[in-house]
Amino acid sequence: MTVHTESTPAGRRYAFSVIVWMTVYAGVIVGASLTLERHALAAPLIYAVAIAPAVPIGAVILAMTRLIADSDEFVRLVIMKRYLAAMGLTLFACAFFGFLDQYAVFFRPPLWIVFPGFWFFFGVVSPFIRSSK
Repeated sequence: MTVHTESTPAGRRYAFSVIVWMTVYAGVIVGASLTLERHALAAPLIYAVAIAPAVPIGAVILAMTRLIADSDEFVRLVIMKRYLAAMGLTLFACAFFGFLDQYAVFFRPPLWIVFPGFWFFFGVVSPFIRSSK
């Protein structure tokens, strides 16, 4: 049995929510980048502009938790297994590059890459995690 969340009301809500919030995320990043390139902002305002892209990320995380809560047991378990596998790979990648940076003075990826990296790993593990066993 495969997991097709798009065919459920919860899945459609999740898909719509993610599309909206990722569009907001892209817009905020473009807006923040253009603002910081063109204007010298004072300390309180520059911090607000810098952390603004985190707000849509929080909304996407909430959308995922709503999808998990509103799904049946099978779908919930499969999504959680995928979520945990992606989280484990993300933590491994962060530790891997962290230790390379610490001990070998290797390239340090920016921290903002963790969120897209998590979703990359989620996409990688999803075809392999298709059952509740």
